[in-house]
Amino acid sequence: MPASRLLRQTIMFGIALLSVQGTIYLLQFTAAAQMSAADYSIVRIAESLAAIGALMASFGLPSIALVRVGIAPTDQQRRQLIKLCLLTVFCFGIVTVASFMIAVRLGFLRNYIGIYTPAVAALALLMALRLLLTSVVQSRQHYARLASLSAAGCGLAAVVYGGAQLAGGNHITGWLVARGVLEATLCIGVLVTEFGPYAVTSGDRANATAATASPRGIGPLIILALPIGASLVTRSLIDNGPVLWLAAAGADTQVVARLGIVVSIIAVALVPGGIVQGIAVPRLAHILEGGRTSGTYARLFAGVSVLTGMGFAILIGLAHFLLPWGHLDTWEILVPGVVIVIAKMSASAMGGYLLVANRGDLIFGLNCLTLGISIIAATCLIITHAPLSLAVLLSILAVIETIAAVCYGVVASFASRARLRTCNL
Repeated sequence: MPASRLLRQTIMFGIALLSVQGTIYLLQFTAAAQMSAADYSIVRIAESLAAIGALMASFGLPSIALVRVGIAPTDQQRRQLIKLCLLTVFCFGIVTVASFMIAVRLGFLRNYIGIYTPAVAALALLMALRLLLTSVVQSRQHYARLASLSAAGCGLAAVVYGGAQLAGGNHITGWLVARGVLEATLCIGVLVTEFGPYAVTSGDRANATAATASPRGIGPLIILALPIGASLVTRSLIDNGPVLWLAAAGADTQVVARLGIVVSIIAVALVPGGIVQGIAVPRLAHILEGGRTSGTYARLFAGVSVLTGMGFAILIGLAHFLLPWGHLDTWEILVPGVVIVIAKMSASAMGGYLLVANRGDLIFGLNCLTLGISIIAATCLIITHAPLSLAVLLSILAVIETIAAVCYGVVASFASRARLRTCNL
């Protein structure tokens, strides 16, 4: 692939990623600046539930589509695979939405999102469809199309949210509608451009091998996606679980809101590192394929981790001045927050190495270990009746993420040595 085309595709994908993720976080921060702590806690809980529900509904299928749609031998098989993935996501989505509605009806977080339950469930389903459909576009390397659709969704969501605020509507309802517009715009746009009458076909690939054949039927597709989906859901529970657990434990809404904004800032601070990883991991794959090692990868992410920590500190400072209920300028919040960001970035870098080394089983095991430690910590807090303050919770999360980062580093080191021994045989 020519360097100019690779650069153009990288820029287009970066625009698409930043448009979607940037709009999601911008809507959150705008809502936080305009809402009370009680209202923003509802927004953050809704976003956390929708994120987990989306990954449960999609359950690894976007990753399968990302790899297999683009290499399908014919346009007919490509369309068949996409339709099979859509049908599977729809089935998983119905089960996820039903489970979600039942859980809220039984009392789970009913005091927070009771009247907004149908909207949050619909948002989760739209997010699951968007994850799958954007993976389809990525797999076919239609990055300019993805960037255009993402920019359109970003603009429409901003107009809808701004209009709702000017009309004096409910802040939470306005946020939910804007989030739904963002997701729906992308979904409809991809469906029209990929399946509509003006969809561009790629022709048949006569040199495709049987090894790239698509799975036939929902059963084989689910089996193929199961390990990836389980790992992603586990990771989402780790990232979003603290906010949901804090709300379910009956903590003060201001504590829930402040933890929610800190978690959102952590996610924003990690976005640049994710973009760097998206560029570095394919290069690492070529290096490992040749039986070599790369100290550059480790040094790169060591530098990125430091910069990410600095970015978090700057964002926390801005949030402290912009949010009337923030009060985030204390060392008890800043220090563990920086530790969490650096630990997450380090674990992500080691996870990228394990992914390239085809050790998804180790990633899933490490995510389960991290989730298990988190559950034990939460149980101890309940048993000991410890105060549910933001400083205490962030300190505990910092310890958990540090343990996870160390475990990732140790496992990645052993995996690297085993790979070298295999290459030298």
